[in-house]
Amino acid sequence: SIIKSEATCSNAPLDKRRAEAAAEIIKDQLARVFSKSCTREEVERAYVSSILYDWSEVETIRGGYMYPKVGIQRSHFLDMARSVDDMLYFAGEATNMGACCTVQAAMETGLRAANDILGISYQ
Repeated sequence: SIIKSEATCSNAPLDKRRAEAAAEIIKDQLARVFSKSCTREEVERAYVSSILYDWSEVETIRGGYMYPKVGIQRSHFLDMARSVDDMLYFAGEATNMGACCTVQAAMETGLRAANDILGISYQ
């Protein structure tokens, strides 16, 4: 399977419909991305389940995300990524200079922070 997770949102029927609608959109997008190697039907057969999170409903997150403001400079990203006394390290989309505002950016900065903690140079 190409998608494997657990099908949940909450017990509310509206949330279940939202999760199912979001899964359909994701499967459509996957079929477009991989159109040269698989069909929408193959994506459907490979699909197992999905999870929908409404981050705006998570108390500690509230749906926040980073976006570059006009005038943002490289130094701003470096400042957000700088560790505090080599004891507190930061990662996340807001600390990535090359691909901010993406899951890729968050993953890359997680790797960077882990390597910083281990003392490994990350390029």
